[in-house]
Amino acid sequence: MDLFDVVIIGAGPAGSDLGLGLAQAGQRVALVEKDLPGGTCLNRGCIPTKALLHLAEVQENLESLLKEDLSQDSTVLEQRSLMAGEKALSFRDKVVGTQRQGLEAQLKRTKNLSLFRNQGRIIGSHEVRLEESGQLLTGDAIVIAAGSVPSWPPIPGADEDGVYTSDAFLDERADCKVWDFSKITIIGGGVIGAEMADYFHSIGKDVLILEALDSLVPNLDKALGQGLSRAFKKKGIKVEAGARVEEILKRSTGGLGVAYRFSKSDEAFLAESDIVLMATGRRANTAELLDETVGVETDRGKIVTDCFFRSTVPSIYAIGDSRLGSMLLAHEASLDAKRLTKILLSEDDTALPKAPVVPSCVYTTPELAQVGLTEEMCKTAKIAYYTAKATTTANARNLILGGERGFINLVCDPERQVLLGAQLMGPRATDMVDTLALAINEEIRLDRLDAQCHAHPSFSESLGMAVRAAIEKIKVQTTGV
Repeated sequence: MDLFDVVIIGAGPAGSDLGLGLAQAGQRVALVEKDLPGGTCLNRGCIPTKALLHLAEVQENLESLLKEDLSQDSTVLEQRSLMAGEKALSFRDKVVGTQRQGLEAQLKRTKNLSLFRNQGRIIGSHEVRLEESGQLLTGDAIVIAAGSVPSWPPIPGADEDGVYTSDAFLDERADCKVWDFSKITIIGGGVIGAEMADYFHSIGKDVLILEALDSLVPNLDKALGQGLSRAFKKKGIKVEAGARVEEILKRSTGGLGVAYRFSKSDEAFLAESDIVLMATGRRANTAELLDETVGVETDRGKIVTDCFFRSTVPSIYAIGDSRLGSMLLAHEASLDAKRLTKILLSEDDTALPKAPVVPSCVYTTPELAQVGLTEEMCKTAKIAYYTAKATTTANARNLILGGERGFINLVCDPERQVLLGAQLMGPRATDMVDTLALAINEEIRLDRLDAQCHAHPSFSESLGMAVRAAIEKIKVQTTGV
């Protein structure tokens, strides 16, 4: 039996960050990972997706130059061919491999941290058994940070050959032959579906997205989803919102048919494609972790926790995708790890670090970002608010890049004159959102934000325009001038 202060199951962003933080503070840490360090985000999620989307952005820039007679059709076609081939996948895997090697090296050289490559199962309030070796690890605390896996809805025919999850396109260990298709139907228009659709379209694939709700990325403000739909349709990506998939059929002529029906009109259609991508969300990866006798309460596989990340068994905690209420974001998982590190190291186990707002980002072209409250959230919670918007149409950097329309929408507190939330669509939205998150967390007044000097020319100048619009709007409302 091996004794530790903390045993962590899962070496993704949550588990790795927690393990490193605790070990560096002198705690004896066991980090148990059955697959690859880095978890879903690094190995088959955030990082490989963004590597491919970087290539898509290069392709869009080339096509933008073509419109200005600054490139040639042959150059655009050659680039697209490269992006759809082995070299693009090699680039994806190089980025992932470099990051993973760095993480593995850091874990190995960290004093007080032991990495176990094994499946862990919690068999008691302080005991974890390694399933392959039978080794027993005990800890004063056990932390579940096992991440998530793709969720498969009960659609008839979802088990047909040719139906895949994003893992098939992002995991370097997947069969590369899966990329050999011309036409794809993507079921689900959330972040995964939208980002994959953007890349597939950039390499010349015929793409249809079927989203059951009434807009893309339905977890974000509706204006962002509608804006992305318009941008996608302008590119040539077909988007059907409010489309409920009823069945996936094997066609006698080859490929698959996806039968769907619109919720409002009840009209039925059949989409034909070579393959289908199931992008219908993710679920907590806890199925093999808990012995039934332990007594940890779950809700649809997610661990029920209090505000200190404690489960119904006081010595067992859950962070990241494993806990109920998670947004399933890698940076939120890292935030959970940072907060739990402080909790476990504190002599006062009731000391709770302040939770900042967590931004959500979509790395399509255009990029989408959101943080804090939306207008709809304020209405539902009966919070006083007003909104102000600035478009990116006249922004000099945006014009240089191609001049696509974007916007920054601010949700403001009319009395305190601080930000409550923000939604952004356009270039570098995923970078600029951090400034607005800081403003929300620190309750920085609009007049102080207006005093900020933005570099010129830069995308962030649009932030200044939005803040100025908010100040002018409340001035008119309060003074009539």
